[in-house]
Amino acid sequence: MQIEKSSSGQLMELRLTGMLDNDSSMHLKNEIEMCTREGWHQIFLDMGGVTYMSSAGVSVLLIVKKQLAGLHGRFGVHNVLPQVEEVLRLMKLWELLRCDPDTVRTVTTTTTVQLSSAAQIASEAGYEFELYSLPAARPLKCQMIGHPVTLISSAYRHSVIPKTRFGSNSVGLGMGSLGDFADNRIGEFLAVAGGVALSPQRYGGLPDYSIVEGEFEPSVQIHYGMKLEGDWPFLIRFEPVETGSPMGLSALIRTSLKLTNCHTAGFLILADCAGLVGAQLRRLPPSDEVSEVDPFAVPGIRHWLSYSAEKIHRRNLVLIAGLATNDSVSEASPLRGFLRPMDSPNGLVGHFHAAVFPYRHMKKRTLQLDSMISELFQSGSVHDVLHLLRDDRPITGLGESELLGGACWIAPLQDVTHAEGQE
Repeated sequence: MQIEKSSSGQLMELRLTGMLDNDSSMHLKNEIEMCTREGWHQIFLDMGGVTYMSSAGVSVLLIVKKQLAGLHGRFGVHNVLPQVEEVLRLMKLWELLRCDPDTVRTVTTTTTVQLSSAAQIASEAGYEFELYSLPAARPLKCQMIGHPVTLISSAYRHSVIPKTRFGSNSVGLGMGSLGDFADNRIGEFLAVAGGVALSPQRYGGLPDYSIVEGEFEPSVQIHYGMKLEGDWPFLIRFEPVETGSPMGLSALIRTSLKLTNCHTAGFLILADCAGLVGAQLRRLPPSDEVSEVDPFAVPGIRHWLSYSAEKIHRRNLVLIAGLATNDSVSEASPLRGFLRPMDSPNGLVGHFHAAVFPYRHMKKRTLQLDSMISELFQSGSVHDVLHLLRDDRPITGLGESELLGGACWIAPLQDVTHAEGQE
């Protein structure tokens, strides 16, 4: 099977030559998968060179048709030889799969103009951005809970920590436990849209997670972290101008702040991952009552923290949440101690956690945030949870996490308070 690709506007055409059997149908499926990853959601096949098609080939056509329909895209076949058309007619699939390419081009062009009129388009750093304004009645507020320095405090570990609930309209991240601290299950957590995921302390283990169900809301006993509540007034869709060109997390954050005229903001990012750089807690560090050594010094830190030795989770779908600012943070600010350098030359600081899921296609343009993320958690396929960091060590440094395109929700941060915890 030979496949020749050509594009026109928003439309991708694949011209097929040969037999579409079980072996070649997998090759076709992979090619279409690459097209959708690159952002092509209007795809049709010129089958003028296909002399034979088995049930395996038909199955692939139906799978692709269903996937693109779920993305509000289009898929069909045309220029089909009589013997292949007869197979589709006998299977009662001809009317479902056939398309007129001229009609598709007309409809695609009209639809694109209508949908793009509500967006502001920008191009920067090799990426294209579409900025959408969303309905937002509630300003984003942030409550900081605990403090990072308590990580090595023996007194704090044995105190009673209230549990913080995370409903469908709240976002949270930090260090905590879905059970009790005494269970020794403390780790990085991420809470979004009614789902809470907690990193595993065992190497190679899977994250634990809990989701909203009926009147039940997941709760976290937070060692330190933050809870965000409010609406998200901006959505930015971003994708590379050149296929496969990754974008650093700090560049995305910096550009998003610029496009929305924000200085301090909360972020939710759902994107195709080009590689994450991060860390996870493996066990609690020595407490301040028994240790005479700085637990944050090398090599001691390696005993209780695990760092990614390379960029990990490429080609997965990643959900990232956190906040960032390019303003200076005063000594009195509740954010002090929570934010880490993301782009030192430009003064950008932030705190972000990521949850990793199997890759799935995303609809183009606007997305329904709650339903999309709820589906991810309800699938039960949380691969990992980690704290994202920037590794700028000379020679051996990994740099930062990188993305290949996706969606970014942004809300300017209106109010920040500090509390030890909440019921």
